[in-house]
Amino acid sequence: MPLLKAKLALSKMQNGQILQLITCDSGSLKDVTYYVKQQGYQLLSSSQDEGEICFIIQKESVDSSC
Repeated sequence: MPLLKAKLALSKMQNGQILQLITCDSGSLKDVTYYVKQQGYQLLSSSQDEGEICFIIQKESVDSSC
């Protein structure tokens, strides 16, 4: 569910905007990291503290030349 919510949020954002995703779903660590890389976004940070995972994602396409 956290990945789906992140996808929906990122789809509404413009390049350069930053999303903070906080979840307690341990599977998200692998899923979100893979998705961000696959989409060409920037994973600015990810951290775990007491079962809570926090991702900071910047929506920025790898190919931004138009």
